Amino acid sequence: MRISFHKEHIDDWAEFSQDYNPIHFNIEEALKAGSDSIIVHGMLAMLPIKSELTLAVNNIVAAEDWIEIHSSFLNAVPVNRTLQLSISNSNNRGRFVFTDNENDRTYFKGRFKQCKKPTDMETVSESENYIAISPDYISEKIALFNRVFSNIDSLWIWVDGLIFSHFLKYGMVGVDVENGVDSQDINLKACNAFTGVENKITLQTTHTVLINRKFILRPISDIKTIESIEYVIIRQDVFSDENGRLGSVVLPVKINGDLLMQIEIGLLLK
Repeated sequence: MRISFHKEHIDDWAEFSQDYNPIHFNIEEALKAGSDSIIVHGMLAMLPIKSELTLAVNNIVAAEDWIEIHSSFLNAVPVNRTLQLSISNSNNRGRFVFTDNENDRTYFKGRFKQCKKPTDMETVSESENYIAISPDYISEKIALFNRVFSNIDSLWIWVDGLIFSHFLKYGMVGVDVENGVDSQDINLKACNAFTGVENKITLQTTHTVLINRKFILRPISDIKTIESIEYVIIRQDVFSDENGRLGSVVLPVKINGDLLMQIEIGLLLK
C-alpha cells in the first residue's frame, strides 16, 4: 500500500488534535529535529496504518480478549513523498513496516498480537483520578473527524485520536516531563502541551494501543451509543540518555464505564 501526506493533511490533523508543534509547520524547527522536510505528525501518519491493521487483526483467530498494536517511530515522516506500507501476518500475530524505497529509509515499524487484559487496569478501575471528557468536546471532535478523515471508519481509531488530543490540551498539565514527577493532581486548564519544556524540541517515539477485541471492529457510527469517555494517567517513566530526556505515559480509557482501551505514549525531549 502506497501512502503520501501533504500540507493540507497536516493542517487537518493539527485542527483535530491541537498539536501545533512547530516541527510540523516551520522548516527551521524541523531541521533542528534532524529532518530535511516539514515533519508529518506521527499520529497522522498512523491513521492509514491503523485502518489496515484493523483489517489484519480481524483475521487473527480469537484466543485472547485483547489486541496490542505497538508502533516505533524511527525517522521523521516527510511531506510530499510516496511511502510504502507492508504488513505480514502469521501465527495469529503480525508485523508492519513503513518505508521509502527510494532512499531505503524506514519511518515506522511495529507489531500486533493478541494479549491478555493489561494488569495495570486491575488497579485503576475504581480510581478517583479519571479525567472525564465533556460531551461538547466529544461532539466537536467527532464532527471534525468525520469531516476531515471521512475515509476512517473505525471507532477505536477515533477514540485513540480523541484521547491523544485531549491529553495534549489538558492531561499534560499533570505530567512533569522535565523532572519525571508523576502527578495525579490534574489541573484541567488549557496548556500548550507536548511542547514539553520551553526551548525543547518534542518528538513522539512510540505509540502502543491495547484494545478489547469486541471494541476494535466497531464502526465510527457507533459513537451514538457512547455516553461517556474518560481516562487516567497511571504511570510515567522518565530517563535521560545521549539523545535527550525520554518519557512515557500510560492512559487506560473507560468507555461507558468499561475499560476497553489502554494507550501508551512515548516522548523524547531534545
